[in-house]
Amino acid sequence: RTPLNAIHGYTQLLMRDPVLLPGQRQAVATIERSGTHLLTLVNDVLDLAKIESGRQEVHPSTFDLAGLIAEVGTLFRPRAEAKGLKLAVEARLTVGEEGGQPAPPTLFPVRCLVRADEQKLRQVLINLLGNAVKFTERGDVALTVEVQPPGGGAPGDKASLHPSPVTYQFTISDTGPGISAEQQATLFQPFVQGTNSEHRGGLGLGLAISKRLVELMAGKIGVESTPGQGSRFWFQVLLEAGTPDEGRVAGDLVENGLRLKPGSRVRALIVDDVVENRDVLTALLLDLGCEVQTSAGGAEAVSLATVAMPDVVFMDIRMPDMDGVEATRRLRAVAGAQGAKVRIVCLSASALAHEQDRYLATGFDEFIAKPFRLEALCESMSRLLGAEFESVSLTASRMASRGVDSDTQSLPPELIVKLREAAIRGSLTRVRQTLAELESSGGEGARLAARLRPWIVAGDLAGLAESLKDAGKPPG
Repeated sequence: RTPLNAIHGYTQLLMRDPVLLPGQRQAVATIERSGTHLLTLVNDVLDLAKIESGRQEVHPSTFDLAGLIAEVGTLFRPRAEAKGLKLAVEARLTVGEEGGQPAPPTLFPVRCLVRADEQKLRQVLINLLGNAVKFTERGDVALTVEVQPPGGGAPGDKASLHPSPVTYQFTISDTGPGISAEQQATLFQPFVQGTNSEHRGGLGLGLAISKRLVELMAGKIGVESTPGQGSRFWFQVLLEAGTPDEGRVAGDLVENGLRLKPGSRVRALIVDDVVENRDVLTALLLDLGCEVQTSAGGAEAVSLATVAMPDVVFMDIRMPDMDGVEATRRLRAVAGAQGAKVRIVCLSASALAHEQDRYLATGFDEFIAKPFRLEALCESMSRLLGAEFESVSLTASRMASRGVDSDTQSLPPELIVKLREAAIRGSLTRVRQTLAELESSGGEGARLAARLRPWIVAGDLAGLAESLKDAGKPPG
């Protein structure tokens, strides 16, 4: 999970870059979706262990069902096209009656907000649709979503647009080799793979986990298949209607230019011994308009907070010099002695429910699992600090985050010259080394280093050099 943190973070940052060309944006979006798929595969074994031990829980949130269906379809479309398969994704519902006659089926509106466990629903769809594409060599694969009417009628019969709660049926059909009755009897058991699974990869966990996740959401799942005629997997879950005021819909914060509202100030301290994790979180928070300091370990974080207590600390757990739990305890003591208030958010790849509970019990205010999402960071700052965000021009957002004050006379001029020359020569290694020297100087140097990191993340050394052309010069 930890390496995926950098992949997810950098793609979220790039998706917010206004200079990204359409083709590049599409490529970055594909990387992000593929990273999400890989994360799902990594979580498969963890999820099975959690389900078997009774530690798996449902975490409902408001999200866009139409967007989720489109996302899953887009994820598998290149793979299907590469095999010459036709992939059809269709989401149908009935919006009422017209002139006494049932209204025709329609595609989902631009948004269909529901409240459920989005991650579990996505995982089931990815598992089932992934199997259909994997085992089908010719013909068609289809994902269909239909609203089941109240009273158990046929799909498409007189269902209102957003009754709550309502049963949705998801059907994944294919023209693959089919499954025998004997295989169907054990199909949903862990580590069971059919005779058609040879040389196809996988652990035989997808269907077992899908069944348990659907049942965890109080739904049901089944299969209908005839050898040589393809298969039809389906599952039903009850989904409540979601409303926008229940929380920002996932994905909104990634592609929209969102920044802190004027007058809403957030001073953040990032504590993580992995430089890539610090870099990506620094760039994201700066892009939002936060003030950022970074620390590579718990002891250094306590020292920084002693000088200037931040509003919020994003704390890693596993660090070599002092772990996050001990650092949090000491930060609380320092804040108490100063009469200050600090919020501490645990950022960790250890995402099992009992581990989250244990960390929260040791003094953390919130827990966010790696790889983190931008919306989770913003929602956390809103809850803990009352921070307010607004939509602005993406260009204005990025330029504001990249601006460098010319008032840097207090910094060693040789460091500024060294950094600019390294950027002009295109030496990323020297840039990183000099940036580390700036950070270690503390004060203005650490703040400037944090503000310069977005160029490093984007690999824009020319832009970095340009931003430093007036640094260190006296005003006027």
